[in-house]
Amino acid sequence: MVRLVLTSIVAAALCGCAARNFKADNPVVGPPPPRIPNRTALADTDTAGEKTALGQSTVVQTGAVGPSANKQPLPMSAVAARVNGQPILVGAVLADKRKLLEANRSQFTAAQYRELQEKMLQERLPMHIEQAMMVAAVKAKLKPEQLKSVEEQLDQQFGEKVELMRKQMKVSSVAEVEAALQQSGLTLSMMRKMIGDKALAEQYMLTKLGDPPQITAPELRAAYHEREAEFTEREQVKWQQIQVSFKNYDKEEDAEAVAKDALKALKSGTSFDQVAREFSDGADAEHGGHWDWTQLDSLAAELQEPLRTLPPNKPSGVVRTPNNLQIVQVLERRDARVRPFEEVQDQIRQELRSQRQQDLAKEIIEELRATTVVETMFDAPTTADSASPAEERPSSKRFSANSRQGS
Repeated sequence: MVRLVLTSIVAAALCGCAARNFKADNPVVGPPPPRIPNRTALADTDTAGEKTALGQSTVVQTGAVGPSANKQPLPMSAVAARVNGQPILVGAVLADKRKLLEANRSQFTAAQYRELQEKMLQERLPMHIEQAMMVAAVKAKLKPEQLKSVEEQLDQQFGEKVELMRKQMKVSSVAEVEAALQQSGLTLSMMRKMIGDKALAEQYMLTKLGDPPQITAPELRAAYHEREAEFTEREQVKWQQIQVSFKNYDKEEDAEAVAKDALKALKSGTSFDQVAREFSDGADAEHGGHWDWTQLDSLAAELQEPLRTLPPNKPSGVVRTPNNLQIVQVLERRDARVRPFEEVQDQIRQELRSQRQQDLAKEIIEELRATTVVETMFDAPTTADSASPAEERPSSKRFSANSRQGS
């Protein structure tokens, strides 16, 4: 039972705590930390006693890592990136995937496994870097007593979440929760760090974003006219079909005979539903050959004319197409139209507001990035790095930490 519910509980925990607000005197809108004057290689600044690793334990891998000819799997304690000198460990980035990775490790060679790790890191590291930049900006703004108050509130929220996890997992102690987490490559301290950083980053972004942008009536109208094609609905019909496929008969004449019998039954007054169930081999024959609203121009050309012109509930004659014979009838018809402004204005307003918030979030991240030193294991080596042949150095492959905030 513990293993069955653990994944969903962890996901809920990571979302739940981070969504709750905390209080501190003065808004968290301060400047990012100052730029580190000299770039230092990732591995050169690792120390076993370092206590500030982002989202991971205090044990830090001291050897340099990076894409190289040495394709051994990355240890979870290896440094994937540094933000203003503070490490983000491989284990933090891959925390929620560690159990999956380990379960499938035997299917890969060491080089293939390393390649998989690197691919996942490249996909997930940008979000962790952006979060680390925002957390650093928050902590640079808060006074020590404010930060202590925030951490205490986060501790309380996390304690409540752990107790809820314990109950959901139906175990008797927090130690058992910890043991279950460790099977997935997590610890309570790691989860607390991840949730705390997520909460701080979200608070930073929400404060910087401010109130939702206001969209004026002229802006709404202009957007509506620009997107008129998007709000155009083509001609549609709700209809029924009796289909007799040539492939189901030895000769086309046999199929024609069946279609004629179906048409004869309709003319004698038998309902279209009943005739479809008896004669049709179409996809929905057993339900009377009913089709829901369908764009007319998406149907076979031979069917468009009768479905466009026939009065409702009047069967067509036998219509020949390249692969079958059909009898159709219209139940309802919708003419082509452009949805009116009044019908779509709320949708347009929300989409414009969302896009502007995304654009602003990207600007906020770029402002942070401009005054933040970010190093990753995927960076190209500098001249100074290349001058030291004693260590394994990254390849020339660049890593782009594109913004994902607000998306």
